Amino acid sequence: MTEQERFYTPADEPYGQLEVVRRFDEALISAWDVCNVLSPLMRGAHLTVIEAAVIDLVPTSISIAASIRELVRQAYLTGAKILLRPLIERTAVVDYIVNQPDGPDLWARGWERGKRPHLRTLLTLMSGQDGADDEIIKSIIDDFHSVVHAEPAGSCKFLAPSPDGTLAYSARRMLHSDDMMTEISSASAMALIFLQSNAQRAFRDRVVSYAKELENEAQKGRH
Repeated sequence: MTEQERFYTPADEPYGQLEVVRRFDEALISAWDVCNVLSPLMRGAHLTVIEAAVIDLVPTSISIAASIRELVRQAYLTGAKILLRPLIERTAVVDYIVNQPDGPDLWARGWERGKRPHLRTLLTLMSGQDGADDEIIKSIIDDFHSVVHAEPAGSCKFLAPSPDGTLAYSARRMLHSDDMMTEISSASAMALIFLQSNAQRAFRDRVVSYAKELENEAQKGRH
């Protein structure tokens, strides 16, 4: 069985020993833990718009990140890089809804085209730089668009080292593309950190209330 034919496990995946992949794993596990903690609260009958938006977006965003992680495990980096676009967009939308005054109303009205903020605005606000890194934000968005859509500028980004050292397109695994793997893993881990932070912020009051209920029940049980 060749390296291209085998199915990798956590014990032998090609990029699994790299620190950036371990950080991705840690962020993914932490995000799952946050969802497990918030899960009972997410079933409430009277959720706020922000809480409902978090339920709509965060679990599926984490699922996209998990899909990216599995593609990284198997070294299918083309699909993993393409999935970064929906992951980062959803992460930025959650960040906007939770932290911007008009976010909840825009979401409640259907997040309509022409009224919702552009992706560049979302990413700028999420970065906390407010325009300071506008060229960087633009380059990130251009990169997303070029790889998601069929564009010459995006296609060349999937050139990978072949066994003889030359660059070539691969219909299989990309086993020697450390730079692309690092970009994918670090961006995914950062998105997961933002997602869990905003999920906790959205449910903060409900968590405090729920904790008090549990404490009161415990006190009653002791009496």
